[in-house]
Amino acid sequence: MARAGYKVGIAGRNLSTFESPAENTEFLPWFDFPRHHPRRWLSAWIFIRNALRWNPQLLVLGTWELLLPSLVLKLLRPSLKVVYDVQENYFRNLWYSRVYPPVLKHALAVAVRALEYASQLWIKEYWLAERCYAAEISFLETCMVLENKCKRPAQKNAPPTDGPVTYLYSGTIAQNYGTEKAIEWFLAQAAQNPALRLAIVGYAPQHAYYQALKARYGAHASLHWEGGDVLVPHTRIVAWMQQAHAGIISYVPDPSTEQCIPTKLYEYAGYGLPIVLLSENKTWQRLIEEMQKNPEAEAWYWESQEVDLLHRVRKLLAGHSNPSLEV
Repeated sequence: MARAGYKVGIAGRNLSTFESPAENTEFLPWFDFPRHHPRRWLSAWIFIRNALRWNPQLLVLGTWELLLPSLVLKLLRPSLKVVYDVQENYFRNLWYSRVYPPVLKHALAVAVRALEYASQLWIKEYWLAERCYAAEISFLETCMVLENKCKRPAQKNAPPTDGPVTYLYSGTIAQNYGTEKAIEWFLAQAAQNPALRLAIVGYAPQHAYYQALKARYGAHASLHWEGGDVLVPHTRIVAWMQQAHAGIISYVPDPSTEQCIPTKLYEYAGYGLPIVLLSENKTWQRLIEEMQKNPEAEAWYWESQEVDLLHRVRKLLAGHSNPSLEV
């Protein structure tokens, strides 16, 4: 969006871990405290205050938590266009969660779904990160699918010819993402070939789970840990994809994600990184086979969606001079 001439503000947490913003882009710190910190209750006010100061014409929400704050902003600034970027099906995530007790998780799931349903009163458009969301959240209208595809890389996978063979597990470090499954599979391979190495690169939203992994597997010298309690800049994941010998996808079967396409699947295939698929998912297996047959097809890369996105944004901001966005 910034390359197209729009002024873009990015609000989020721990922005200091990311690269310097590009031209026409500004980082708007939201909060830098842990997810369950008591100050989390103030995050909505912090977001509203920053948005009023920045005064965007288009507001793109990346989480259900900002739906109510966006309503406040819409009431204060009626001309504001609000888009909800549905990055996850939060209802299914909560309903099938292994984190919360049954009564609590079901109550939270229903509350979030009710809020999403009511948001149709002030949300202008919905952008869906997965094609399956159109069926799973069927009441949403004015939708556009924007899948989490890989930007076409300038440099593809080219692992070194000397040194250990390196496997890569990247992305979220969590039980339902199959982190432990990937580690156990790798250690079984390393038992036959001690020269193998596994890089575990990503962020762990649950501190206790990450500490338990480190306590159980931290003594293995063949494991390289990067991130965990802190966010990992995407440039680091790109660097690993360029030098690793294979990438592991090991999601645990889960009704909340069985129809979703992991971002790392597009990334590993896009960078030419061989994929070890430990998840029993026929949809992913078929997609990998199709990508391997025609790896350079435009449909696998983000650029295939970029034109549609720019068209929608231009339409939303038609009539505004010096348009600005906040995401």
